[in-house]
Amino acid sequence: MHRPMYSLRNEPAYRQVIYPKDIQSILGLSPRGARHYLAKMRKTLGKQKGDVVTVTEFCDKTKIERSEVIKHLLD
Repeated sequence: MHRPMYSLRNEPAYRQVIYPKDIQSILGLSPRGARHYLAKMRKTLGKQKGDVVTVTEFCDKTKIERSEVIKHLLD
């Protein structure tokens, strides 16, 4: 019989990728403004159109505390 696997980390699991919906919630932008903001961030980071922006990259560029961003991702 198999036992369930449990995480050994103390922090809750969250996504590593930032989406426009997350930017809307965090920065209070409109849907279009959030998409535009994410596109500009990709360009600044030297990424292509379909590439993802990680939580770490977002926090580094916006200077928002990682804990604040994670709080919005868990809601």
